[in-house]
Amino acid sequence: MKTAKTDPRQLNSRAQRGSMSRFPAETVLGFALTWCVLITGLVSLQLYLIGQAFSERTLAVVFMFVAGSFLGGLFACAFAWLITRWHNQPSARFAAMFIGLSCGTVGMTALIHYLHFRSYFADEHSPVFTIYWVFETLMTGASSAYIFTVEGMQLLLPWGLPLLFAAAWDYARSGNTRR
Repeated sequence: MKTAKTDPRQLNSRAQRGSMSRFPAETVLGFALTWCVLITGLVSLQLYLIGQAFSERTLAVVFMFVAGSFLGGLFACAFAWLITRWHNQPSARFAAMFIGLSCGTVGMTALIHYLHFRSYFADEHSPVFTIYWVFETLMTGASSAYIFTVEGMQLLLPWGLPLLFAAAWDYARSGNTRR
């Protein structure tokens, strides 16, 4: 029985056209976990430096950033893969990872903060799908966004920016070597 041999040039050309082989699952999960550890360490250090004792409240804040940074890392890999399929220059790779990580991490963490905030006020809201419920949900979202911006961003800035630049620079520098 004959076995079909695959030409290595065909495999390589498929990888260069932007197939998912540039980001295997191990690389994506490893990156997301590394980003999660870095952001969690930064948030924990910031909480310690401002004098917050580790309590149930601070643990909830840390876990919120754990989940948000992990999901943000996954989002950043997907976003960078999508953008670099068409623009694979180092500057485009840097920009894609920078935008993906910053928007993904802050956005996912803010979303988790909103869901927690929304569940806290769920008993006080009107019945679902009424005009009052829509208004209350929008105002809850606006309040959550304001509170996260004022309190949550203090934990990421200014020391999160060097981490963000380093991760984006590493992605831009690595180019097509990630397979």
